[in-house]
Amino acid sequence: MQVVKVHPQHQLTALGSEDGIVEFWDPRVRRAIGTANIGAEVVKRFAEHGSLPEITALRFHHDGLNWAVGTSSGHVMLFDLRASAYERSSHLLY
Repeated sequence: MQVVKVHPQHQLTALGSEDGIVEFWDPRVRRAIGTANIGAEVVKRFAEHGSLPEITALRFHHDGLNWAVGTSSGHVMLFDLRASAYERSSHLLY
């Protein structure tokens, strides 16, 4: 795992990996409740990145419903846990 974040209210845990996957664990049910293949989404939406980026940052919004992920390719993607589709992305330029 590259990065781990736990939401302080409901303890939902997000685990980001080197292969571009974010996995969510809910300690209330003691199992994984979902995954997001962020690396594949970046490659699909931004063709200039042919290899899967690593997950380098995760952050939950204080409401517990929204989360953000950063990748080694410089992309930031925002998600709503209630939605099945990706919301928005931005490529950070340094």
